[in-house]
Amino acid sequence: MLQDKIYLTADGYKQYCEEIEKIEVELLKNTDYKVQAISEAPGDGWHDNFAYEDACRNESMLQKRLEQLLKQKGKIELIESSIYDRNLVNIGDVVKLEFMYDDGDTEIEEVRLTGNWKVSLDELVQEVSLNSPLGRAIYLQKIGSSVSYSVNGREIRIRILSR
Repeated sequence: MLQDKIYLTADGYKQYCEEIEKIEVELLKNTDYKVQAISEAPGDGWHDNFAYEDACRNESMLQKRLEQLLKQKGKIELIESSIYDRNLVNIGDVVKLEFMYDDGDTEIEEVRLTGNWKVSLDELVQEVSLNSPLGRAIYLQKIGSSVSYSVNGREIRIRILSR
């Protein structure tokens, strides 16, 4: 898989579009707030109106985030979990992984691979996005195989124990 692509399921794409809409709504609310800040302090210069300054900073952050999401939208590739092979890790699967670190330490965790834009923090099983280094490493890998991925220049080896 190419690193510059963003892989999402249909639900993940819907979440992505909802995030864009949410930012657009926030921008509109922020514009109303700016107008209100100006009207409440008409004699102040812009440098004396802290509410206006705050609204301008917020607008800049929202516009940057919106611009980033719109730019990334062209990199989205929709995927389906229609490839079904019981021996391969696929979207929606809960898999048991053994993490093997350089110092000989090991850790066993269960994760659910998801094609959503945002992972849920409320689930009993930790969700891992297909677009994360771990998600990319285990997607469509055989149960029982060992793979590795890198985070901040540190290589982490994992063995896929079961689904």
